[in-house]
Amino acid sequence: MEAANRCPVCQARFRGARFCSRCGVDLGPLMTLVARAWKSREAARHALGAGDFRQAEALAAGAQKAHATPEGDSLRLLGAWLNRLKSEYFEAGLEPPPQNL
Repeated sequence: MEAANRCPVCQARFRGARFCSRCGVDLGPLMTLVARAWKSREAARHALGAGDFRQAEALAAGAQKAHATPEGDSLRLLGAWLNRLKSEYFEAGLEPPPQNL
């Protein structure tokens, strides 16, 4: 996951600038990808808060495919676990616990 924070050409540390400070390659597409993944993780957090665990899991998984982070993996796992737990409650004919724990 550390490799995502480096220039894909020369492996210089990613400094948030559009052009690599070492080799000059345009990092704009990489920055766009990272920003989209961040937005997907934010949407996943909102979906968790709304109780839409399936959507949260899908958004977090998509973000991980684009730009993997340890926090994103935790978010994906939480969404999957809550989604599975909610399904098990419904299969057992039980009502899930309140969402505002």
